[in-house]
Formats: sequence, structure tokens, C-alpha cells
Amino acid sequence: MKWLIGVSVALIVAIPVLLTLLFRARRKPPKCVYQTNAALFTPEERTLFALLREGVGEDFEILGKIRVGEIIQPRRGTQAPSERSRYEAMTERCFPFVLLRKSDLSVACAMEWRERAHEDRKASAPYDLLQALCAAAGLPLVPLHAGTFYQAEELREAVTNALQLPSLPVPHGDGRKEPRISSVEGLNLD
Repeated sequence: MKWLIGVSVALIVAIPVLLTLLFRARRKPPKCVYQTNAALFTPEERTLFALLREGVGEDFEILGKIRVGEIIQPRRGTQAPSERSRYEAMTERCFPFVLLRKSDLSVACAMEWRERAHEDRKASAPYDLLQALCAAAGLPLVPLHAGTFYQAEELREAVTNALQLPSLPVPHGDGRKEPRISSVEGLNLD
């Protein structure tokens, strides 16, 4: 008799579990509908891409929409926590264009849209942070002003200027000033 009660309790528990699993198996997962974007670049970016190809295409490969984090990475063990958070804030941003040297496909420079509103200090903070990040990594950054009509030669010149190495600052010493003798008159050399 005890076994009959045990089987009854097992069936009472097992039947709802089996029915739930059966109904879940029959239910179809919701359909996800995807589509491709019509174009990778906006009309302005397509125009700029064509001008870049005309201006620097024989020297560089041109890539578009590359994440900052794909090109710039911190060296291990060299980043303070505050710097890490600043870096992470920038890694998901995309460079509209990145130029690679054709010889070895190394990154030559990156380009970034800069709105005219960036003249305002508060609005320029993200751009300034990106500029500082690129400078620390040694990556030349060419600003592209939105709404500006570019010529292929202008873009070639901007890239050429960005790829030139900046002149090194002259060290000012440790603050100590050495005496100078500007005139020998009046000196007692005895």
C-alpha cells in the first residue's frame, strides 16, 4: 500500500513537469528579423572617401569605421585606474577613416570628425580626450571638420602634415642658471 501512495505522489509531480516541457518544446522561438544597412558610410562620408582615394589612394589603404579600441591599446601594467576609465570611455568610438601604409599595412594615421561646435570647451572634451589618447599612442590624428567641402589636394596635405614628426622640445634644464660673462672689461684676472 505504501508503494501505491509513493507511485501516486510521483505521478502527481511528474505529470505537470512533463506537460510543461512538452508545451515549451512545441512553442516556437520568436523570430528575429535582421536587415543589412543600405550603406556603410553616410553620403558625406562617401564623398570624403572618394576624395581620400583620389588624394592619398596610391600611398595608403583606406579603411572605414574602425573602433578606437582596435587600434589603440594600453601597455600591460602601465595604466592607472583613472586612465583606464578614460581609455574605456573611448574604445567604442569609431574613427571614420584609418589610413594604412600599403607596404606593410601598418596604421599610418586616423581621422576624426570635429564639429564646429567643438570650439566650445565643453563640447570639445571628447575630441580632446581622443586627441590625447592618440598622442600618447603616437598615432597621428587628422581632424575632419563636418560640413567642410574638401578638395583631394587639401586632404593629401592634411595627411602629409599629420604624418610629419613633431619637432622635439628643447629641454630647459633643471632650473639652475649658469653665470655668463658677456664682457671681459672690468674683470680682474690676476
